[in-house]
Amino acid sequence: MALDLESDTLFSNVLAGLPRVAEVIATVPEGKRSLALDAAQQGYLRIARGAGYDEAEAQEWSSAVMVRLRAESAREADTTG
Repeated sequence: MALDLESDTLFSNVLAGLPRVAEVIATVPEGKRSLALDAAQQGYLRIARGAGYDEAEAQEWSSAVMVRLRAESAREADTTG
C-alpha cells in the first residue's frame, strides 16, 4: 500500500514546523550543516517509525520531509547568507 501523504496529519504538522527547523539549521556553520540535516533525517525517521509506519514507509515518509527541509534550509541559508 502506498503512502497517502496528502491526508497524513502528522506529515502536515511536521511540514508546518519545517521553517523553524530550517532557521535553526541555517545558524549551524556551513561545514557542519550536513551533520545537522543528517540528524534531522534520523529524527524524522524515528517519528515515522513511532507513528507505526513499517520500515519502507518510514523511509519514504522521512525522505519526503527531508526533500522539503533541504529546500527550506537552502532558502534560509541564502537569506541569512
